[in-house]
Amino acid sequence: MPTIDDFITIPEELLHVAVDAAVYFDEQGYTVSIERRDMGFPFMPAIVAQLGHETHIVEVMSVLDADRVELWVRYCQSQNTDTRFHLVVRNVPELDPKCVDIALAKRIGLLHHDDSALREIRPAGDLAVHVALPETRSLPPSLRPRLGPAFKKIREGDWRDGMGHAYNEVEQLSLEYLKSSIIDGRVTIIRKRKGEFHALTSDDVDGMTLGQLGVAFKDIPNKNHKDSIIEGTIALINKNRVGLAHKRKNSAVEKQLRDTIGNSMYAVISCLMELT
Repeated sequence: MPTIDDFITIPEELLHVAVDAAVYFDEQGYTVSIERRDMGFPFMPAIVAQLGHETHIVEVMSVLDADRVELWVRYCQSQNTDTRFHLVVRNVPELDPKCVDIALAKRIGLLHHDDSALREIRPAGDLAVHVALPETRSLPPSLRPRLGPAFKKIREGDWRDGMGHAYNEVEQLSLEYLKSSIIDGRVTIIRKRKGEFHALTSDDVDGMTLGQLGVAFKDIPNKNHKDSIIEGTIALINKNRVGLAHKRKNSAVEKQLRDTIGNSMYAVISCLMELT
């Protein structure tokens, strides 16, 4: 468990704050390093906390140093792995509103210590993932409730769950569209089963995975434009979907997700515009 003696460069009046912050991350399962100086760090942070793919850099302050925070944010944004920054502020008795403003604007974590307890104000976002989504208000009204939650998660740094939410929308609407196309007779997909050929029914479509839906759309004869868009989108996102569901701790999957988030999210937007 971290103690006051572990810190060398922290001012005396902030030692109890630094210890509480280190204990906070330690108790949540992070591997905590005190005053670690990695190559490339612009400063020596109070704490570096690591969990899986995530690296959390933690600074402790009593007076907001906006320039120092900005340099840390730029450092985090320049990394190619999940890198986050937390500001731990000792403000008595109340938190400085400027700290809240900068935390919201920069998507950094904010914790407040009032000399009696430490509490998290907002979680830190992954500053190293790069995707510039359109404003939700620019989407067609029918699309906003479907993609708004995903966009919010991604902008706040919870980008993996945001991707997953967006992919779920593609899966659900694609399934409903395929069922409707089979029921109204526009689409007939023939499959061989037990030596005999059968046409897929809407009941067969129920319960299909995203990958199975992709195969079904691929097998549609004489596809129209919408069918082709859906087929292509599912082919693009299905590998990511499997990674999100089953292989999040795999470093190769993590790299794939980070490298493809922008392209896949814009494919999802185009696909859902066709489907709504």
